[in-house]
Amino acid sequence: MEYLKFFRIGILDGVIAGLLGIGGGVLIIPILLYITNTEVKIATAISAVQVFFASSFGTLFNYL
Repeated sequence: MEYLKFFRIGILDGVIAGLLGIGGGVLIIPILLYITNTEVKIATAISAVQVFFASSFGTLFNYL
């Protein structure tokens, strides 16, 4: 059930970041810290993994 909460937070973060034209990390780390009470190291790691997958898929689709 906790995975569903993180999924919803990720979708909300992506929508807000897309509408405002800002990076999602500006929003995701404070959300993880204050709403889900995640530790700073874990929130930073989640953000880094999110950036890795976003840039990997962006590179792949632009290459093809």
